[in-house]
Amino acid sequence: MKAQPKKKERDSKTHRDNILRAAQELFTALDYDRVSMRMIAKQSGASSSVIYHYFGNKEGLFESVVRETVLPIQEHLKVIVHKNADQDLISLIKALFRAISEVPNFPKLVIQVMKMPSTNFQRKIVQDMFEEFSRPMQNIIFDKLQREGAIRSDMDPKWCRLSWMSLLIFPLMLPKSIYDLHGFEDENFLEYLLEHNLKVMRHGFICK
Repeated sequence: MKAQPKKKERDSKTHRDNILRAAQELFTALDYDRVSMRMIAKQSGASSSVIYHYFGNKEGLFESVVRETVLPIQEHLKVIVHKNADQDLISLIKALFRAISEVPNFPKLVIQVMKMPSTNFQRKIVQDMFEEFSRPMQNIIFDKLQREGAIRSDMDPKWCRLSWMSLLIFPLMLPKSIYDLHGFEDENFLEYLLEHNLKVMRHGFICK
């Protein structure tokens, strides 16, 4: 008899996870306004009443999707920040890249949201999270680069930051089919990409 509540809790978590997974897929594939609760119910296999029970409404579901997509990255970055004093810069960048790559829908979700007007609550949710952990993380990295004289004197650190973000995030936004089309099919693709991007940051790729 004691096993029943545990089974009920497991089933409840499974239903909730299925709803979040379906909502994440839809919110990253379509604009927010085009995603309906009916679509999420159909994709998740849950009834609309169950979705409302767990999340209240579409806004509550969206906020849960964003927060739970970001949570693994956020937790990982908190560890990195605390270890930063003892950690080499390249290891820091590698850890950050791998943390983001473990949540492949994260960049797509961010792009969808940041295309919205600044007044939208969805965009505010993402911006608040960036203010909480992404901006401090970038500050740590670039403060260290400048402190160690790693950024060339003829380069603007602000623009270097933009290039760094492009190298880190953009590859994770492309669908696998694009990489397959260009012959990038190795199972260690992300590791190779990371090493390549680090070389680009250090040396560039055009001979003078």
